[in-house]
Amino acid sequence: MVDTGLMDYFFKSDTGQQLAKKRQEELLSKRKESVAAIAKIKTEQGKNIPKLNSVVDEALKKVERARKSLEKTEKEFHEAQRVKRSKANQYDLQIGNHERYLKESADPMIAAFILELRDKADVLMGKEIDVIKRPGERNPFTMKRENEDYSNIEQVKEALSGIREAIHQAEGLKLMAVDNVEEQLEEIRQNIPGIKAMASSV
Repeated sequence: MVDTGLMDYFFKSDTGQQLAKKRQEELLSKRKESVAAIAKIKTEQGKNIPKLNSVVDEALKKVERARKSLEKTEKEFHEAQRVKRSKANQYDLQIGNHERYLKESADPMIAAFILELRDKADVLMGKEIDVIKRPGERNPFTMKRENEDYSNIEQVKEALSGIREAIHQAEGLKLMAVDNVEEQLEEIRQNIPGIKAMASSV
């Protein structure tokens, strides 16, 4: 424990009083430094903050001008979009009217041709898939020939794909002004892949 009596004696002594006075002077000196620093900082603050306020105000004005410009540009953009949509709808409507007329007035041979192709596609999908067995290659070790399954499924798929393309081309003829529809249809027909007959061989 600290002997309080001894401490009191020390601080009442000349040495103790001199030490206390020195500490007081040092504290006062440091406080004066802080007061002076505050005064200096406030002086700088008084000079610089108004300048910075001017910079901020000018920047804010630029922001407001940019915001107004953006609002104007957005309005112009939306108006341009509206005009484009309106014009595009007009074009689509006009094209649609002409296409509807062309389809309604198309040569009946085209519709009959498309029906014929669709019937052919139905037959292909339901009846003309053949699977046959025929001898395959000889086994090099046993010299026996194993039966292998062969199918015309790939040819049927090719024909169905050709029919779909032919229907697409025939539909396109409805939108064309041609005077040789029969020849055009025959040309489309000739380009449809046929189904090759599969022969079995030994």
